[in-house]
Amino acid sequence: MLLPLSCLGYLSVVLGATPDIFVSTSGGVNISDFKSSFPHDTIPDYILKYAPVVHLYSEEKYLPYDINEYVKHFVVRDETGQMVAPVPPVTPFTIGDVVYSVKNALGGLFLSSSPQVPLNTAQTQGEAQGQGQEDEKSAENGDEDSNPPDISPSRPLSGLRELAEISHSVQTRKLDPNNLFLSAVEDYSVDPDWITGRGNLPSFEDDKIANAPAVLIVVDKGDGIVDAFWFCFYSFNLGPFVMGGGPYGNHIGDWEHSLVRFKDGEPVLLWMSAHGGGSAYDFGALEKLNTDSNRPVLFSARGTHANYATVGQHSHDIPYHMLSDFTDRGPLWDLSKNYLAYTYDGHEVRLANGSDPGREDEYGDWLNYLGHWGDKKLAPEDPRQRYHPFEWLMIDGPLGPLAKNLLRRDPCQRSKWWNFSKSCRIRHRLLMGEGIESEGGGCARALDAIGPYWLQWLLRVVTSGGFGCYLVDRIWG
Repeated sequence: MLLPLSCLGYLSVVLGATPDIFVSTSGGVNISDFKSSFPHDTIPDYILKYAPVVHLYSEEKYLPYDINEYVKHFVVRDETGQMVAPVPPVTPFTIGDVVYSVKNALGGLFLSSSPQVPLNTAQTQGEAQGQGQEDEKSAENGDEDSNPPDISPSRPLSGLRELAEISHSVQTRKLDPNNLFLSAVEDYSVDPDWITGRGNLPSFEDDKIANAPAVLIVVDKGDGIVDAFWFCFYSFNLGPFVMGGGPYGNHIGDWEHSLVRFKDGEPVLLWMSAHGGGSAYDFGALEKLNTDSNRPVLFSARGTHANYATVGQHSHDIPYHMLSDFTDRGPLWDLSKNYLAYTYDGHEVRLANGSDPGREDEYGDWLNYLGHWGDKKLAPEDPRQRYHPFEWLMIDGPLGPLAKNLLRRDPCQRSKWWNFSKSCRIRHRLLMGEGIESEGGGCARALDAIGPYWLQWLLRVVTSGGFGCYLVDRIWG
């Protein structure tokens, strides 16, 4: 789809377009006033029955990755670059200023967190000396308890549970959670395995990626409407090439997702993310698996991982195909074979029954980390940074799943900058990709059959490389 104008929505209605494909994207749904139609710790069977599958690009370099392993290569920093560590538990054994004081009234020895209490009694000195000898002896024997956990902010995270602890400490310290960044402790520019996800290809037996669980978040919005958000994580987003330059707009960490909306247990539409926007389809319009007609098929674009409903070249945002994604029928990834499951009511994330029972509890409430899932945009003076008139080479990492407008009333996450009417279009026919990998015809492809060549060239110029086809697709697509 090429650069549209806001007036086209009105024009297409006048020319006879299906009126129900335009819906307002403003506002969200208040889901706190009704009771969920299913238990919060349970994922309804119909959600898995209609779960999407994804064709990765056949030559994809940056494959899906395990988020729990991913965070082990990062520390958390605020926007000034200061490291943020979890607040250690407030117990006598973790307070640095612990001193021994004798409470004569009770006749015993107690731990006190008051640093001003003097250490000047023989009993205190003797007990402290004895305790020190015992600690040394325990250390020599290799007792685990003699080695306190490392809570230094300079070490990488131990996993998602520690990220969850940091999110709690951020709330305690009243920091802005949206201004936090996962900052890599290793050089990601050399494409280590944790960046490329090397080897994380779907199994030939069951299309499962063992080391890259999807994240399923189910939101019951009342009146029989249930939204199932399927999130896919990649360690790196390779930005597009523009006019022969690039890639630009790269970032560490990449969350893509699709939304399957159900009405009374039946799927009615599917929305898929792409470059801050996306596209919505009537569920019946989508391609389904040959082996299971319930499962919709999506296609992940090369490098950017944007989602599309067909294969081929997909131009976006600017005319003349200067900015395009590419999809094909690469390895097939079944998201339902390995996933973390949660429910969300707008206030609280609850653990549900994922594909590996107990894993959600092990990872903790990491979804409450509201910061960026990658490094902050590199400074202009950084030798790894470059500038192009369209974009910097390296930009901020993305925000996480809870920042994706999960309470939205309409399927579209948000409107693109050029969609002044803020409409959310639901397609009733597949928008075919272009180029040699396309598997279907379309208005833009019809120009290829026009001769002589000078007339074909003139039509392409007049239609902004197919902009006139945008009108046709807007009416009959």
